[in-house]
Amino acid sequence: MRRFVLYVVAAGVATLAACRQPPAGNIERGESLYRRNCAQCHEASGGIGSRLTRRGLSSYGTARGLLSYNRRYMPYNAEGMLPGRDYLDITAYLLVKYGFASSDFVLTEENGMELPLILE
Repeated sequence: MRRFVLYVVAAGVATLAACRQPPAGNIERGESLYRRNCAQCHEASGGIGSRLTRRGLSSYGTARGLLSYNRRYMPYNAEGMLPGRDYLDITAYLLVKYGFASSDFVLTEENGMELPLILE
């Protein structure tokens, strides 16, 4: 009985530790989400969204600025409809795609201000 209780307690502690970790932007998942939710407006011929460019994205100042914009205004006419994690993933993908972050960068709610979107 004691071993069972220890296993249950250990499993609970591991679960709590995993829940406390901030969600992080996953680049591969972000690319898939971007293709599904964004590309038809931003990349398709005749799409209603402007083409995304490095210069345009830099106008948001920081990764957090871009993330906030995406959450507030995207997708067009369905603003805020995506789960919060999807916005992190899509923004992480855009940061890597447009050269603001390396492919091993992990975007979190906390580190978004630390990444300025500077043109070089």
